Amino acid sequence: MNIFPKIWFVYWMLFAGLLAEIPYFGEVFEVSAAGCEIDWKNGAKKLPDTVPEFAAKDHHFTQKTIEYFKTLGGFREKDRVPAAGNLPSRKDSRDYATETRRLSISPLTGCLLYSFSQDDVDLTLAEAPTVEEAKELLKKLLADLDIELALLDFNHVRYTSGTHTRFDRSAGKAVMRRTDSGVFVPRLYAGQPASKAGIEATYGLNNELIGFSICWRDVRVSGQREIPSRAEIARLIVAGQATAFMQNPIRPNRILIDRTLIQYDEAANFRVATTVTPILFLSGIAEVDETKENFSMYLALPKKAEE
Repeated sequence: MNIFPKIWFVYWMLFAGLLAEIPYFGEVFEVSAAGCEIDWKNGAKKLPDTVPEFAAKDHHFTQKTIEYFKTLGGFREKDRVPAAGNLPSRKDSRDYATETRRLSISPLTGCLLYSFSQDDVDLTLAEAPTVEEAKELLKKLLADLDIELALLDFNHVRYTSGTHTRFDRSAGKAVMRRTDSGVFVPRLYAGQPASKAGIEATYGLNNELIGFSICWRDVRVSGQREIPSRAEIARLIVAGQATAFMQNPIRPNRILIDRTLIQYDEAANFRVATTVTPILFLSGIAEVDETKENFSMYLALPKKAEE
């Protein structure tokens, strides 16, 4: 059976997973231009006055990391293929593919991706690990590859899990088992999580690593961004300067902010990045009459004026 199309599906799902700007969700909604009350929940995190922004460039993966994934996939020089689609590349970019596995190494964009199309209905293989077990497996792998865990945000981990259901004739019922568990750990910039950069790993049956992607650019501080006061943030929200999301959009007359977070944004995976920019993430409850809905929004931060 030719399962090469399936590996491309896995490849794209891993790629798209890191592009998603979670925790933003739902549809864009508008805040009432007038008469909207902006409140802050007691205990909402106090923000610093300024945060750094960064200039970004390429990243050269260690030979140890490259050799690990070449060996894991059994890739040889005859397995070299052109880069996928219209993705940027240069002489040190390398792509390998077999019928069931793919490896893309792009120092220009600071990205590496490995994927394996496992037969997830093979009953001779043990069930995939839980997401917590997958996280521990990833930590061990990163330590083996000499990737410093302190540079990653294990407080904002995102998980995925897949299952397969079959009918067991001997038991006379449907039986479900876990086929894969995925973990995405954001990279930290100045102690704050990134929206796209980080490391994602997916473990399948028999604890086998079936997907791994890393987005990691080399950076240096290039300036500072100012964080507005709460009063200024409220003014910007009412003025329509924040991009807001809601699952079931309403036009609120009151907003209660209960969570704040500085998050770093940059170019998508396998694209060239030149800057890493901090943005302000806010979330809470939006109300109109008796209706309440959860919302999330983000706000661009102004550059700090030179003194």
